[in-house]
Amino acid sequence: MTRFDFAGRTAVVTGGMQGIGAAIAKRLQESGAKVILWDLDGSPRVDVADAASVSAAAQRLGKVDILINNAGTSQRGPFLEVTDALWQNDLDL
Repeated sequence: MTRFDFAGRTAVVTGGMQGIGAAIAKRLQESGAKVILWDLDGSPRVDVADAASVSAAAQRLGKVDILINNAGTSQRGPFLEVTDALWQNDLDL
């Protein structure tokens, strides 16, 4: 496995509480990064589709070296059955 050195770096992982985001966060931590999770299920709760929520969270952080934009919805199903509203929600994220 490729080794990375992120010692002294701060990383933000959106959608980092589960799935791919959680795996990315774990790997970053194992590589020395300080990892901040922005997720609707986390603490603090950060809604990346809401500019005010992101702004408030970002102001608490200071310098961010790495941003993993992984947030998404849990909507699943056939592509042709995705409504315009669901598609717009994904784009907003």
